[in-house]
Amino acid sequence: MRSGNFKAAERILAEATAVNSSNPEVLMNLCGLWLRQGKKELALEACQSAANSVYYNQGNWAPAFETLAGEASLESFKLLKDLGREADAKEALRRSVESFARARKAFKETE
Repeated sequence: MRSGNFKAAERILAEATAVNSSNPEVLMNLCGLWLRQGKKELALEACQSAANSVYYNQGNWAPAFETLAGEASLESFKLLKDLGREADAKEALRRSVESFARARKAFKETE
């Protein structure tokens, strides 16, 4: 993606989602890819999917993924706000704060 070859990045990420459609890292990379291209609706869908893949899939839960879910929810908040969806934006922000708090607690417990 850094090289600006969005087509190749999109192809690689599509292949990765075909293997595991609930991989939060792949979904977050899709979010970033589509953000860079100004595709806000697609970016929002990918960010929300990244967060939900952690929130609703026990197999994806780990402190690092909880942090990723918080980042995905924060990005969703920004996108929803830009799209004029204030109530949804507020909920995404709440989820983000809660995710960061859970991740922080989990990281402290491992120290």
